[in-house]
Amino acid sequence: MDNLEREIEEEREILAPVLEKVSLLIGNITNID
Repeated sequence: MDNLEREIEEEREILAPVLEKVSLLIGNITNID
């Protein structure tokens, strides 16, 4: 289980900035409306 948790944490670190960019893009699209 420890190894799995470590992998999940690593994926979160990679995905966090990507999710932030996606949310910013979505925010910009909604602002246009």
